[in-house]
Amino acid sequence: MPYSALVKPGDFKGQSPLPSSQVGQDLAAAVKRQPGCQSFMAGGDRATGQTITVSTWDTEEHARYSMDALGDVASRIQALGVQADPPQIFEVTTPA
Repeated sequence: MPYSALVKPGDFKGQSPLPSSQVGQDLAAAVKRQPGCQSFMAGGDRATGQTITVSTWDTEEHARYSMDALGDVASRIQALGVQADPPQIFEVTTPA
């Protein structure tokens, strides 16, 4: 069964800089290049500034990739003041 990684990058006052920004697009591309990545989505609540990312992976090991594997994208996100919670990894038990 595949695995899903849920990351809550943070709460912002106003709109989150991730989903629609260049760094958000670069994050999506960097994650999708990781071995075993099947999908990646990011979303934000414009009213509250909350952001979330959800990705699916072929194995639990791949779902637990290192942020270092994303290259400079991780440091660019941190420069925006984003502090992500550690990923929560779930086994997908009901296929789409």
